[in-house]
Amino acid sequence: MRSKKVFFILPAVFFVLLVVALGCLNSKPNTLEFYLMDSGKKDVFEYLTQKFSAETKNRYKIEILTAADSRQYLRARIERKDIPDVIAMDGNSIYTELAEGGYLMNLEKEKFIKSINEHYINMLYQINGSKGREILGIPYA
Repeated sequence: MRSKKVFFILPAVFFVLLVVALGCLNSKPNTLEFYLMDSGKKDVFEYLTQKFSAETKNRYKIEILTAADSRQYLRARIERKDIPDVIAMDGNSIYTELAEGGYLMNLEKEKFIKSINEHYINMLYQINGSKGREILGIPYA
């Protein structure tokens, strides 16, 4: 069975998603792989990671990953069935590939979902491919 991964990050729910993702870890104990397809946002996520680490007394190690060719890198990880625990990406064809492949965790029962504008949730439904009305990511902007 494939492990489900968390997709997208909204800074306001960053810490909630980290806790959710930490519950899904299957590689290194207390380590979370956080993949950014856009390395231009790395400084923001490093700041949030440091804040999270301080608040949790460094109980968890968060590895922020980026790659020069982010699509190629992520496709290679998909082929190896070694998907990062959290992925910050656009809703593009790779998202649909991850959704249809069953690699993404359904977040519809998480409490923070109610705070997200329904328009953004409907956008997710449109790019989910065969997964239709599951909430497999969180829009961020």
